[in-house]
Amino acid sequence: MRRKIQALNVWTGTPAIWFTINPNDINNPIKMRLSIHRLHDYDTAKELLADLRGRYDRIALSTMDPVSSAIFFHREVSLFFEKYVRTGQESVFGKISHYYATVETNDRGSLHLHGLLWLAGNMQLPSLINDMADPAEGEYRARVVQYLDSVFHERLDENAGNAVRQERKPIHPDEGMMNSTETLTAAFENESNYIAYCCQVHSHTYTCIKYSLKGLAEPGADKNRRTACRFKAPWKIVEETGFTREGLLNIRRNHSLVNRYNKAMAVGLRHNHDISMILTKAKGLAMVFYITNYATKLDTPMWKRIVFAAEVFRQLSESAVPRRQLSDPAEHDARPAVLNESRQFLMRAANRIFSERQLSAVEVCYHLLGYHTDFTNVPHWSFLNLTALYWAIYRRWTHLRRQAGQQTDTEEPLDTIHLREGGRTLLYLDAYAYRGRVLRDLCLYDYMSMINLERRRGRDEDETHISLEGPPECYGWIQKLRQPPEYAVPIFQGFISDDHMDEHPVYFKRYAPKSTLLTPGLLQAG
Repeated sequence: MRRKIQALNVWTGTPAIWFTINPNDINNPIKMRLSIHRLHDYDTAKELLADLRGRYDRIALSTMDPVSSAIFFHREVSLFFEKYVRTGQESVFGKISHYYATVETNDRGSLHLHGLLWLAGNMQLPSLINDMADPAEGEYRARVVQYLDSVFHERLDENAGNAVRQERKPIHPDEGMMNSTETLTAAFENESNYIAYCCQVHSHTYTCIKYSLKGLAEPGADKNRRTACRFKAPWKIVEETGFTREGLLNIRRNHSLVNRYNKAMAVGLRHNHDISMILTKAKGLAMVFYITNYATKLDTPMWKRIVFAAEVFRQLSESAVPRRQLSDPAEHDARPAVLNESRQFLMRAANRIFSERQLSAVEVCYHLLGYHTDFTNVPHWSFLNLTALYWAIYRRWTHLRRQAGQQTDTEEPLDTIHLREGGRTLLYLDAYAYRGRVLRDLCLYDYMSMINLERRRGRDEDETHISLEGPPECYGWIQKLRQPPEYAVPIFQGFISDDHMDEHPVYFKRYAPKSTLLTPGLLQAG
């Protein structure tokens, strides 16, 4: 997941918007209807649905249906991207070019979504703050502020929200309003304010302090800290949207405890959500790691880790007794035996902690139903291993091979044959060197994005298929041009040390001048 997001950053720039969606899978009317129809026959379901609001207690068990929860979550999220994000079209966020989101479970075991949105044409987004600071850009600064106020909101009228709350719950919208565009338009502001009052007001819980208590108790902790809440609530009132001298964004706020929200999302989703603007590289990188760390997060408290360690110690102790009784202490050194047992204990305890994680019923059902744990509009990905790239350059760079032979013990690598289930395959690296005259000006990155390698199977060249000009192993393959909507996003996998001046015994002189690295014909034959 992290590689894909990083690949999107290279492809289209820094993400612009961060969002979190928490679908209400307990008492949402749609979820209730889905559960009732799944768990009851037609007549019983019809009877229960006749008075859905008044008979909530009777259908409470129906809402605790993990299969329906998984189906409801997937439906809700899919419709969010289809109706709200609308890639390539105008939306409540502006014009979004790409999105990527990952599914996560909370303490209750239900599912929610963290994601990133990329605005179309936002390659210069990191310089937005500097551009707005220019005194001559007053009109541009006003347009940016207008956009921010139209998407992000931190304002709330508590009295108006409380008045509506006395009449109905947020999960029960006014049917007449939701079925009429004119009526919804007239009541939009009041309805979004009502949902924000019910779902977006921050309340301090254990989640607020679970990372901050330790910092407050440490010697030298900041005694002037305003709050122990890690979200820094309550927040300061802000008169108008703008940027501070330090380049920080302040959204207009009239309530100290309302979480940032989007009006259109509040009216349509009718549950808690979070949305914020990403204007710095540091925040963008932090969001990437935040939403991907949950894929491998350790949801194991300290007491449970101690229990795991005690169980592993007991198992090792029981298995070690027979060995010690049969062995002669005079023949073996005690120190290596102790070290070996310690190593086994640490490895087994670590395996238990890192590989075992409790799964909720909803999470299991979501997987069994075949739903993906990430959402994106990227149709295809193209993968390249960095080690394979290094050796491809090594084979074709005569000077590099000569220097490596003189200063290291590296032998020239043998030619490799790549096999998959369908037989021998052809890598992009191998095909790129023999791409032909038509594609000569393409760099490797664009080649991986625009070209799909297919088996020839007797196909001749045409407008979308170009033959490879190379050795016999290329004869069975042909280069197919992708249409622009089907372009693949290249992903670079593997790892080579970031210390480019380090002389590795195998990888010789891994640094190169920038002009060389950016040359389109870097891997051209010869």
